Amino acid sequence: MYNRVNLSAYDLLLADRLLPTPHMIRENLTTLDEIGGKYRFSIAVSVVIEPCVVDTRPFRNIHFGWRPLAGENAYFTIDPSGDLRICNHSPVVLGNIRRGGFTEIYRNHPYVQVFRDLWPAECDECDPELRTMCKGGCKAAAEQCYGTLSRLDPFVTLSRGSNSICYG
Repeated sequence: MYNRVNLSAYDLLLADRLLPTPHMIRENLTTLDEIGGKYRFSIAVSVVIEPCVVDTRPFRNIHFGWRPLAGENAYFTIDPSGDLRICNHSPVVLGNIRRGGFTEIYRNHPYVQVFRDLWPAECDECDPELRTMCKGGCKAAAEQCYGTLSRLDPFVTLSRGSNSICYG
């Protein structure tokens, strides 16, 4: 498994030391793709690498995970006490499966719909194929760092060389 750091408000100020550059990621993925092809070794990337930062399409021997956005193939996080969150990076508790059924929480919590439907404005002009792949990147990271789901994943912003200021 190959993963980059998924930023939060606590480590955003250290991003320049924590995040690999797009060039580093391309080099790493090239090496991993060669290993995967040569040895038929299964390699996965589960922290999204947005294809507007590094085009992941050429890497045929690597499985890339994308944000399912609380839809088909979504993954949720349930902690030991039964609290349900939209993903492991989001602190928002949707409900508790010990007090209410998963389906009821999933269908009725307004956060799920907002999480699914809200897109960063920066993604509006994105290539449709790339947009379908990444679904706007990690909205939980944007919420962690900027206090809103409507901002672009800070990994993308920082990879493009923009200066970002952490929310709160």
